[in-house]
Amino acid sequence: MNLVTPRTTIRRPVLILLIVLPAAVAQANPRIDPTSVAATFVVVLAAFFLEILITSGVLLFAGMAAVPTFAALVLGNVGSYFGVLGPLAFHFELHIVLVELAVVAAETAFIKLISLLALFQQDRFIGLKWRYAFLAALLGNASSYYIGTLMT
Repeated sequence: MNLVTPRTTIRRPVLILLIVLPAAVAQANPRIDPTSVAATFVVVLAAFFLEILITSGVLLFAGMAAVPTFAALVLGNVGSYFGVLGPLAFHFELHIVLVELAVVAAETAFIKLISLLALFQQDRFIGLKWRYAFLAALLGNASSYYIGTLMT
């Protein structure tokens, strides 16, 4: 049974554009205002944990273990924020779309890397494709971007 038809191959890029395009025009990076440092902290934490919850939820369907994956994604997202987002956005002052693409690429590679380790695999795990790792990273990153947009 062939599940890939010309019609489904056209839908996939359209769906990805529908997810990514609104993020290209949105401005979600919270600006630190001395009078609302607590509010900025709440926005950043909400976006951070929403991204991790959605990404690990998507990865559950691929057979990855929930708790170790969640813990690894916490460390991975902190690393991608300080190692990728911070330097690219603040030091090199690149456009936010390029920065977000770099973050999604880094998180995709991180997800693929942890999926190779037995600690992060459930019994029914059969392998994680790059496409699925990209989808998980994209959905998680887009959701945190949107929550940041809504809350700022």
